[in-house]
Amino acid sequence: MAGGNIRDIKRRIVSVKKTQKITAALKLVAAAKFKKNQALIYKLRKYSEGLSILMANIIARTLDISSDFFNAKDGKLIYVVISSDRGLCGGFNQNIFRNVMDTVPAGEDVFAVGNKAANYFKKSKYNLVGSFTGVSEALSVEEIQPLVDKLIEFYVTGGYAKVVVIYNEFKSAIVQNIKSEELLPIEMSDFKHIEVTEVDEFVFEPSESSLIDELTKKYIYSKVQRYLLESGTAEQGSRMTAMESATDNAGDLIYRLTLLFNRARQSAITTELTEIVAGAEGMKS
Repeated sequence: MAGGNIRDIKRRIVSVKKTQKITAALKLVAAAKFKKNQALIYKLRKYSEGLSILMANIIARTLDISSDFFNAKDGKLIYVVISSDRGLCGGFNQNIFRNVMDTVPAGEDVFAVGNKAANYFKKSKYNLVGSFTGVSEALSVEEIQPLVDKLIEFYVTGGYAKVVVIYNEFKSAIVQNIKSEELLPIEMSDFKHIEVTEVDEFVFEPSESSLIDELTKKYIYSKVQRYLLESGTAEQGSRMTAMESATDNAGDLIYRLTLLFNRARQSAITTELTEIVAGAEGMKS
């Protein structure tokens, strides 16, 4: 019995050590992706700021904006929920799902971004109208464009009055802020805080309406890219923290199992010595 117990403990120690190596490796991978995404966020924020300034200047000099993207209309809402494609990232996904349950009425239409959201909303009290999965950390134009086109389609021809995006905004490696933002329609008030240039004359080529439409699409694209990048960075931060905790917990478990192993081995040795002494005494008598 003692020998079997010792073997079981030894197997457990080996198993936990293997798991610890995996979680430590996952932490390093998440840390590298986190650092890369963090640098991309700062660059994208600068680009978005410049694009917003350009949009504000054009809007300020436009008498009539007939673009569909700016026109408020009646209809239902669609909620775009951004999650991760993979797990092992702590409470990252559950926190956003809990937020949706608390803030979005049952029966509303939901579009899932990420495998975790797609699987979750299939069995929820919401109406899952579609999903988009497999977005990598690269976030290239080719990867994002189908998603942007789908969200624009929801608003322009899908009968929805608003497209609302719910995502994890990156704050730090251990802090994520769940946000809900209206992607469409674009509100004029979004640009009121921006100071426009004093140049009076602007030349629009090929035309004012086509330029606004093209810039608006780029503006929408940059917002979707920011949502995905913010969410991706928050995901890696959450995974990094979760894997660090798992690695530390594995170390604690290995320590406790090692103590248990040593005690069991000592007990087995003591038992064997007792049996040997008892046998020797028996032979003397």
